[in-house]
Amino acid sequence: MARPTLLDLCEEWLPEKQTLGSGLSANSEVAYRNDLALIAGRLAQEAVPEQSSGSPSGEPSVDPLSLLGTSDLSAARVRGAFADLAREGAAVSSRTRAIGVWNTFCAWLVERGDLVSDPMLGISRPRKPETLPVAFTDDQLAAILRAVSTPDQDARTPWPIRDRALVITLAGTGVRATELCAMDCSDLTGGADPLIRVHGKGGKTRVVPLTPEVSRAMQE
Repeated sequence: MARPTLLDLCEEWLPEKQTLGSGLSANSEVAYRNDLALIAGRLAQEAVPEQSSGSPSGEPSVDPLSLLGTSDLSAARVRGAFADLAREGAAVSSRTRAIGVWNTFCAWLVERGDLVSDPMLGISRPRKPETLPVAFTDDQLAAILRAVSTPDQDARTPWPIRDRALVITLAGTGVRATELCAMDCSDLTGGADPLIRVHGKGGKTRVVPLTPEVSRAMQE
C-alpha cells in the first residue's frame, strides 16, 4: 500500500481541526492550505525538481503537497525551506503565519505516529522589526486641532471641547490612548503644578506633570 502524501494527510487534518472545534472558516482553510503549500513548494524543488518546476501553460499547477511524503520532512530540509523564504524577502507576518500552521500540522503528524520527530522544533517565529513612532509636524497637529474643534453635526453627542482636550493631552503628555480613555476627572490635580494620574498596564499608576496648555484644555 502506497504511503499517503502530505496532501492526503492535509485532507485528514483540516476536517479534524473542524471536529475539534477550531471553527475554521472557508477563508481560514484556504489560508492554511496556502501556508502549507508555500513551504511544500520549496521542499518539492529539492525532492522532485522535475515535477515541481511547474505545469505547461494552460494546465492546472500541481499541488506540491501531493509530491511529498512525511519522509521529506527532515529537520534540515524544513529549516532550509523557511530560510529560503526569509532570503526571498517574505514579510515577517507571512513567515510567522506559515510557521504557526506548520507547527500545528507537524505536531499532529507526530501525535499520530506519522512522524518520529517534529522537524519544526528549533524553528522560532521571526521578531517583528521595531519601528519608531512618527511625530506629527506642527502643521499636521494644527490641522488635527482645527478638525476636532469643529463640531461634527453627524455625531451622536458633538462635544468639540472634550475632543480638543483629548488631542492636546495625547500630544502634550505622551500617554497611551487606552490610558487617556481610562482617566476620570478625579485623576486631574490643578493648582500651580497641575498633574494627571495615569493608570497604565498591569494596574500600575504613575503621575504625569501637565503643561499649562494641557491643563487649561482639561479644565475646560
